[in-house]
Parts: sequence; C-alpha cells; structure tokens
Amino acid sequence: ALKSFTSGCDAQDARGCMQAGMMHKDGFGTAVDPKLAAAFFEKACSYGGPRFCGAGEGEAPVARCGPGGADSDG
Repeated sequence: ALKSFTSGCDAQDARGCMQAGMMHKDGFGTAVDPKLAAAFFEKACSYGGPRFCGAGEGEAPVARCGPGGADSDG
C-alpha cells in the first residue's frame, strides 16, 4: 500500500500523499518517521488545498497553505 500511495503522491495526488504520511506517522507497514510524514503532509497540502492542510496533527485539517494560509485575508 505504501508504494502505491507514494506513487500517487509523486503524481501530485493529495490523497496519496495524505495516506503515505499517515503510514509514516503511525508506523503502519513502515517505520515511524515523523519528518517524512510531515513532508508527505506538506505535499498533500500543496497539491490538495486547504482541506488537506494541517493533517496529521491529531486534529481536523486546518487550512494553512500558501501565503498567509488559506484562512487569512492575504
């Protein structure tokens, strides 16, 4: 599964990035690697927009992509 999600992420699929990040965060099928998980979450945010931002932080995604974050006026 990880290989498939990583390939999806490489193709700029936000869901693939999110799933790969969760696998690295939780150590599901791979070693726990918070830094790699964070990198996948950042890609998910970049590729998928606000609904994917802030993922993996234990809370619902929080928009923080782009200049000033998607929640800001600037």
